[in-house]
Amino acid sequence: MKDIIKKLIDVLVSILPEVVNSYIFTAIRDFDRTKLNKKELQIPLNVLGTEFTLQLIEGNANQISTYYKMYKENSIYEETMVYLLDELLDSDLLTKKNRETIFFDIGAYAGYYSNFVAKKLKSSSSVFAIESNPIYYQNMLETNRLNNFDNLFIHNEIFSNKKELMLAHEEMVATRESVIKQSNKVITYHEKRELKNILRNGKKLNSITLDNFCAERNINPSILKIDVHGSEGKVLEGSRDFLDNSVQVIFLELHQQHELNKYSNGMSKYEILNLLYEKNFNTHLISPFRYNEKNIEYQLFKETGKLFKLKIDKSNYREILFDRNNTDLFILCTKRDINIENLDCLSALN
Repeated sequence: MKDIIKKLIDVLVSILPEVVNSYIFTAIRDFDRTKLNKKELQIPLNVLGTEFTLQLIEGNANQISTYYKMYKENSIYEETMVYLLDELLDSDLLTKKNRETIFFDIGAYAGYYSNFVAKKLKSSSSVFAIESNPIYYQNMLETNRLNNFDNLFIHNEIFSNKKELMLAHEEMVATRESVIKQSNKVITYHEKRELKNILRNGKKLNSITLDNFCAERNINPSILKIDVHGSEGKVLEGSRDFLDNSVQVIFLELHQQHELNKYSNGMSKYEILNLLYEKNFNTHLISPFRYNEKNIEYQLFKETGKLFKLKIDKSNYREILFDRNNTDLFILCTKRDINIENLDCLSALN
């Protein structure tokens, strides 16, 4: 019976819009809870030849369905983004500019990206894992005790555009006032429940800007990975000084517009791209990102090892993004003096 249900789910995933799929997976996550103890959830991963261990949280169905499944099936989570990051770290595009790679994993969650980079680059890097959720933060400390990486620094912080009291719940952060305001606008049960849970269960924490965090510690980040479920607009607004001065590359997960409405004060995707443009970044849409195995771009990637890139600038971003408000996008942002044409893994989308 369970196999039949899984096959039915696969069919639904292949034909329904991603926003509907997210609701389905939320329901599945709440229903299908694999019972594993803490020791069983210490999972060894091999990501493109880089080995490390993740400690997953008991009872966290999302982590189990993502990373435990990855371990059991010998697959790679967010394969194309990790693949491009791996290729960039192996290249000399940044070593000419920085003696040391300083990588910020903003929205670190289980520490997947931060542990990957810490192990891959070892003493030639410093990795800062920034996580707003105190439970996820404590769990990453457990992970670091398993790996014993001395170049990984874990912080329980909310990055935003100013200092203010915020609520952190699961992967979302927001002020109480903004949650109440959005509660009057959302119409789906899924979104209403999400906002109610933030108000009911959110942990209070004062936010800080990336600019202040780095200035106080004399840190000059070179690569940012930002996955903050709709708060990316506010994170980037609070990073203006270091976007000017030290950041060379951003791996940006640009979320659906309804998420930006809730967690970035309604900032549009166009405004986010404009901010990056003003800070001297080129921005490229990278494909495939969210996909299933039937996706033609993913099949080509597996055959050729190449990802498609499409440059976005002021002349075309409205044309490119106008019908992409209901999907998450992977945007590669690089300073204009960095020539990504030297990355063999990228191919222009014609």
